[in-house]
Amino acid sequence: MSFRSNRRVFLRAAAGGVAACLPWNRSVVGVAFAQSAERDVETQRSIENAAGAASTARIETTRVRDNLLLFTGAGANVVASIGPDGVVMIDGGLAAHSPALLRAVETEANGARVHTLFNTHWHPEQTGSNDALGAAGARIVAHENTRLWLGTDIVRPAEGFEHPALPEHARPNQSFRTSGEMDVGAERIEYRHLPQAHTDGDLYVHFPRSNVFVVGDLVSVGRYPTPDYMTGGFLPGLVQATQALLDVMDDDSLVVPAQGTVETRAHVAAQFEMLKTVLERMIDRLYRGFSARDMLEDGVTDGFDETWGDPEQFVISAYKGMWGHVREFEGIV
Repeated sequence: MSFRSNRRVFLRAAAGGVAACLPWNRSVVGVAFAQSAERDVETQRSIENAAGAASTARIETTRVRDNLLLFTGAGANVVASIGPDGVVMIDGGLAAHSPALLRAVETEANGARVHTLFNTHWHPEQTGSNDALGAAGARIVAHENTRLWLGTDIVRPAEGFEHPALPEHARPNQSFRTSGEMDVGAERIEYRHLPQAHTDGDLYVHFPRSNVFVVGDLVSVGRYPTPDYMTGGFLPGLVQATQALLDVMDDDSLVVPAQGTVETRAHVAAQFEMLKTVLERMIDRLYRGFSARDMLEDGVTDGFDETWGDPEQFVISAYKGMWGHVREFEGIV
């Protein structure tokens, strides 16, 4: 079954009985969407663009498992697998912090070169080492959508954000559409695309021997996992992506998010339950003509804020992403 078909089934299940028992008016709901899109101030988290700024990064290193090291302080969590053939890195921090990060990686690897870099998605916190490593001839692996985003200028006037296209050598030179695997020394690396979740190009990287999953912003710690609706993020897709992670993890698995601490499957399960519940609540309110602000005032995230933080950016971004897929919600338009 295709992802689109799965998503439609999920939306029907989430909304099952809601549309049948609630009064709704097509024009009223359409106006609510339009008014919200016009009046909601852009509050999606601004992605820090530190290119060109002096780096004051303090890079710290901890061991996750076996030969997997976690580097923090470069703007996002970076994982490196150090083997006899060199280093595989997952994500590269911000560009301003890349020199400090790469020095730290080189030190831990006793001078071995980084021959492969994965981008879990296109955001600057993940792609800041593409320039240096691409120029040095490294293989850069990403989903095809991530490769395309990195080849174009991304401008968000409301946020004051501009991410210019990366030069050719800094863009992914090995892309894929569904999944892939590679052997690096004695280590098998598996990677898979999870569609329309945090962005439309998210991937996770799995190290089976170590039972470690590096997942970028597919999983959040201490904050809501906000979908980037402008580049394909979509709350129902994020729910399905979290379920997909649960399906391939076990109780001994470790998950490394883009920000925050290394977690276990239990945390991913908690994220799934939160996302599924909030999605069901949002769908219920969509059929009643609520705007994103209405949903926040109505407590659409009640019971979760203590764990996941301020819900404003999450709800507004999720709402706008759902507006982009409104025709998939049967009976709204």
